[in-house]
Amino acid sequence: MINWQPLTGEHDMNEIIELSHEKPVMIFKHSTRCGISFSALDKLVEEWNPEKSENLSAYMLDVISHNQFAREIGKFFGIPHQSPQVLIIDQGKVVYEQSHFGIKYSEVEEILGKLNG
Repeated sequence: MINWQPLTGEHDMNEIIELSHEKPVMIFKHSTRCGISFSALDKLVEEWNPEKSENLSAYMLDVISHNQFAREIGKFFGIPHQSPQVLIIDQGKVVYEQSHFGIKYSEVEEILGKLNG
């Protein structure tokens, strides 16, 4: 099970950047109006391995409720805004980004293995 924390604004973003210097942070940008987003989220949750992901903080961003903030995240990190989209942030930088059906837990796990290696 993923212990999602809500991501809602700039204050949270500053916290994430600071936290990413201690351990990797994952942001899942989720559209509550998109079937693809629900499908990608379901697949990620289904494949999630808590033991291999215990050194990761997971945040969920509702892009419908916080659309402007979702776009600001893309600008801040210099990546195009997508939804659904997974970002893994380490040391204040995006080290992994994937969207739509490209979101795969196996890739998240691989990145975490390299970061925690």
